[in-house]
Amino acid sequence: MRFRWPFGRNRVSDVDSEHELTPSERLRMKMWQARASHSRYTGLALLAVCGAFLAIAFLTAYVAFEMMAIASFIVGIFLIAFDLEPRIKLLTSAEGLLGPLVALADNLEARGYDGKAIYVPGKEGTSMRVPSSQGLLEPFGMTPVGRGLAASIERELGAMRETEFSYVKEWVPRALESGLDVVERARIEARDGTVEATFEKPYVRPLCVKEDFNDRVCSRIGCPLVSSVGEILASSSGKEVHYLGCKYDRSAQIARASYRMNNGQ
Repeated sequence: MRFRWPFGRNRVSDVDSEHELTPSERLRMKMWQARASHSRYTGLALLAVCGAFLAIAFLTAYVAFEMMAIASFIVGIFLIAFDLEPRIKLLTSAEGLLGPLVALADNLEARGYDGKAIYVPGKEGTSMRVPSSQGLLEPFGMTPVGRGLAASIERELGAMRETEFSYVKEWVPRALESGLDVVERARIEARDGTVEATFEKPYVRPLCVKEDFNDRVCSRIGCPLVSSVGEILASSSGKEVHYLGCKYDRSAQIARASYRMNNGQ
């Protein structure tokens, strides 16, 4: 079992070279790399074979080599393009979240729960509570909207309960980038009791550019991506995590979500 981390211990040297990783961590990285690139490399190899067959066909004038060159070219192009298909489907699925998340946020606001989400760890897992901004109602408890993505991260990395922050900071971004391929680059940093998660080109960016979505969802309960990080922070630290909001830079395509740890829990 990994030890629970005190919030003050957040300065950890980055692990940038493979020799600093354990054997199991090196294997995990190699599996992610193989998962992401095998079809692309095969496609490039087939294009090279296509060129070789064309050269042989030109020199020998055999139709068989021309046919093999055409077949290699078609299959190679397909394998290279195939790597784009999951990304296209991922962006489309993100747009499919617009209706349910806006409806959820509107329903909570109509019932008086218009505060920002709070992630509360417990024996049965981490829950999300949405308070009233006026403090007149008891916070409404519900399953975090990022539960599915948080579960996917744990399938890649293992259970995150009572995990040191150094591990969360190092491996959750790697899982999002290489394991799940939902962002191009991610970082998690902590300073003065606040955690900031940065996501470059997140898969939910079709939602990030919508002003009404920002006002009704991002400012209060967050999308599944920022919610999954909040849930993991609460689960790993054993402390309440208060979501502060998320801002999106359209020109750079970078989202920055902020959280505050409740040190009094």
